Amino acid sequence: MSTRHFCRAFRTAMGLSPYDYIVQRRVERARALIQESRLSFSEIAVNVGFSNHAHMTSTFQRVLGKTPSQFRA
Repeated sequence: MSTRHFCRAFRTAMGLSPYDYIVQRRVERARALIQESRLSFSEIAVNVGFSNHAHMTSTFQRVLGKTPSQFRA
């Protein structure tokens, strides 16, 4: 299966591109860790697969409309 064919099939089945699906899952996991634990945002970012805290914050805000700090409060 070619990459292009996989991406089209994935989008048809899931409604998202593979990249968007992965980002959404990372944000969901980060949101759960923010609610359930007192880990620092840097630790959460690394645990869920973001490169650093700033990358997680910008992605979190783009997807959910709130920063991790606003979400924790």
